[in-house]
Amino acid sequence: MFYPGFLEQAINELSKMGMGIVIDDFGIGYSSLINLQKLPITCLKINKSFVADITTNKHIAMIVRSISILGKSLKLNVIAKGVETKEQLKVLLENECHQGQGGYLHEAVSVKEMTKYLEEIS
Repeated sequence: MFYPGFLEQAINELSKMGMGIVIDDFGIGYSSLINLQKLPITCLKINKSFVADITTNKHIAMIVRSISILGKSLKLNVIAKGVETKEQLKVLLENECHQGQGGYLHEAVSVKEMTKYLEEIS
């Protein structure tokens, strides 16, 4: 049974142990600006639904820019999810989002492939 503040306390304990805390899909669902103050967040991940429309919707581009600037001002990493085209990447870069993930940047790899790669670089 959860009690009020349990999740916040658990996240704070994980942070003290050196774990980075990421708000995934920032801007939709249960992500909340108040969490930026209350929790030891290290990274914001912008939901791919914003990235999908960033080249055709100026309002979406401004939202991404605002999230990026907010994150950077709070010294957080900001990552855009779902980068699938060169045009999306260009608009993200123009709007202050300099980290991304998605098929355009690199295709998905299996755990086995990633393990091999990490072993090679370490």
